Amino acid sequence: IQTSLYRLLKLLPKGGNLHIHTNQMLNRRELLQIVYESDEFDYLHICDKQNDDRCKNDFDFSICKCADFQLKYFFKKAPEGWLRVAETNLTIDSIYEKTTLIGLLNNLKDNKESLIANSNAKWKLANKNDIFYSYGELLRHNTTKYKYFRAVIDNSIRENVQLIEFRGGLFGNLFYIDQNGNEVGISIDNELEMLRNLRNEYQKKYPEFIDFNFIVYGIRSRSREYVKNMVESFKNLYNLYPDLIVGFDLVGPEDNGHSLFYFKESLQAAFNYSKSKNSSFSFVFHAGETNWPQDVEPLRKYDRIAAIENIYDTIILKSKRIGHGIGLFKFPNLYEFLIKEKIAIEICPASNQLLGNILIKFLKKLKIKAI
Repeated sequence: IQTSLYRLLKLLPKGGNLHIHTNQMLNRRELLQIVYESDEFDYLHICDKQNDDRCKNDFDFSICKCADFQLKYFFKKAPEGWLRVAETNLTIDSIYEKTTLIGLLNNLKDNKESLIANSNAKWKLANKNDIFYSYGELLRHNTTKYKYFRAVIDNSIRENVQLIEFRGGLFGNLFYIDQNGNEVGISIDNELEMLRNLRNEYQKKYPEFIDFNFIVYGIRSRSREYVKNMVESFKNLYNLYPDLIVGFDLVGPEDNGHSLFYFKESLQAAFNYSKSKNSSFSFVFHAGETNWPQDVEPLRKYDRIAAIENIYDTIILKSKRIGHGIGLFKFPNLYEFLIKEKIAIEICPASNQLLGNILIKFLKKLKIKAI
């Protein structure tokens, strides 16, 4: 990374960095470094369930309460099963290895090869170890969250990125600590006003930095009522903060979730609302982030649509972009349509690298050389 070519590439303007999951943007070593060097480090705890046999196989939150190596602040006495990091010999590197999917995959002793072309097994491993949310509790703390945002934006400016699109759940989970050590919730309005102020500060300081905004998402494995409520909450947020809230998505393992068609009433209502108001928000769906051959099988007994069909519904709902779209190689007839309609494909190198092995396996079965 010290080559002249790399330095040249770093100087070039990058435009927008899209498809960025808010809590996954910053290298976790860098986030841990921020925490280790802050006053909050004294309150940092890590879940220790590795010696509890009940939690080693079929993880049950009702018994285990937290995933092994999950991180959280406790400003008062911590519950049983949590260790104060400052009183352990855990280093940033040792925590990092236990709390990232790549670290877990690299440290697997058994069945490592079976995971290479099995996205479902990777999702299961990630969820069992709470990979996607192991740092989430830290980022509910107001001070840590804004140090995190600043680090993300600073890194983006150094890489000459002009626009950042954060993708996350609904707002309203932030808290600060009062003088008695109690968690005090921060309202959605206050949270979004702080984000506006942060954006204005960076735009004044760095004229080349254009903006950052947010895609709100729901979880595709949840109920129709949940998605309906998420869509309504999203619409309300968009009405109040159209400069910050610009799109809606559904995320989670696509092969094990619900199809877009399953939520058709809520999604159609949001689509019609957008058109009637001539609003600027849009759908920006994950689609085609699937595992072969499971993606051609019906998702669930009460949801008879195959996961791969989400690609069609994504287009019907006029999604501005398709997240990942790995499954698109099965629909070469759609390529010209996507180009004509200017529907972009979001390439997420880290995720696509993990899921790309599935495509390679499929091509090998067909005896097609993968480039």
